[in-house]
Amino acid sequence: MADNGEIFVADTINNRIQVYDDSGSFIKTFSSQGSQEGQLFYPFGIHIDNDGTLLICDTYNHRVQGFNQEGEVISVR
Repeated sequence: MADNGEIFVADTINNRIQVYDDSGSFIKTFSSQGSQEGQLFYPFGIHIDNDGTLLICDTYNHRVQGFNQEGEVISVR
């Protein structure tokens, strides 16, 4: 859960991230299937770093991508 109460869920089968508020109501999704920067292929885990960056395990692209909480890619590792 982010500091603002948002909950980020890896929707592995649909290759996207879903965002909910702290009461469980759907807010939005971001990303799509692919191998380009900002796209995901079988996202499996999410970690929220101390600075609020979402680090997402992009399983079949063999990388970790960093997103801000608005869903914009900020790093690829």
